[in-house]
Amino acid sequence: MDCPIKSRTSPPQITSPSWCLVLLRGTPSTSLAFGMFFIGYHLRRKFGIHPELGPSLAQLQKLPVEKLEGLTEAIFDWVEISDFTDWLRQQLANQ
Repeated sequence: MDCPIKSRTSPPQITSPSWCLVLLRGTPSTSLAFGMFFIGYHLRRKFGIHPELGPSLAQLQKLPVEKLEGLTEAIFDWVEISDFTDWLRQQLANQ
């Protein structure tokens, strides 16, 4: 079966319904890995490539799913990369 992700620089494009089910109902690690890829993609798209983005993305893995869901809402309000890093610092402190 072909991999559904056609490009690493554009949003994933699902080419098979069975892959969609794996991503949506797959193992927690599969779903989380896909979610982390998608979050990273959107942060890079919004802010570009920044040196602090890589370590911050690694720290996102320390957050519970509920806080990652909050990130998906908060990203629309952020204007600068510092908005994201401040949010992340606050979320890690409040665990």
